[in-house]
Amino acid sequence: MRLSILLALAIAVILAGAFQLAIPPLLEHEIQKAVSASVDQVNYITVDAQAIPATKVVLGRIDKLTIDAKELVVEGLPIAAFLASFQGVQVDVRQILRGQLAVQSVRRLRTTVLLDEDGLNQYFWERVDKSKLFSIRLVGGFARLVGQVSLLGRPIELTLNGKFKIVGPTAVEYVPTELVVSQTRIPNFLLDAVMQERRFVIDLAHLPVPVEIESIKVENGRVYVFGRERQSGEK
Repeated sequence: MRLSILLALAIAVILAGAFQLAIPPLLEHEIQKAVSASVDQVNYITVDAQAIPATKVVLGRIDKLTIDAKELVVEGLPIAAFLASFQGVQVDVRQILRGQLAVQSVRRLRTTVLLDEDGLNQYFWERVDKSKLFSIRLVGGFARLVGQVSLLGRPIELTLNGKFKIVGPTAVEYVPTELVVSQTRIPNFLLDAVMQERRFVIDLAHLPVPVEIESIKVENGRVYVFGRERQSGEK
């Protein structure tokens, strides 16, 4: 009798260990496929799902979930890197198996979107400045638009100093603060005239997971956009 009980316990432990090892990787693979399907392209992606016990995953309950993607394109926007860290997340497993990452609830989410000069310029030229008169330069903690315009048939070199500003739950905009021509600051009404047809807004509403932008930082030639879980009622 005692031997039978010990054997049953041993089998239970082995099965539990097998489930713990097997189930999370299966879900990770499906989430990876769903994320890849939700963007235009992605060159690198890893997913790490942790749940104890692992059987919770069958019900869509995950203790910790990390999505790490690099060199992806979302709605035409080149993103150098995207990192999402979830804690206490509930997902719809059926939707994931159908190729869609459906997050039903999350206790805590922190995301980082990394944009570099090359990607920003590509997006800026495609969406705003098709003639490529201006280009974006990330210098120190600031952003600049550098280019030239024609005045009385002569090319004039312009530099627009500015910053990225949060203008909505999922959107940031480049806001110029001063226009410099040949090291001379130009009045604001001319600044407004130059920027009237060059409004540059980046909308991150179509990231693989729904986020709300929390802060922005420009550093070492890159723009870091930090986000968190969307508040209740937000679209």
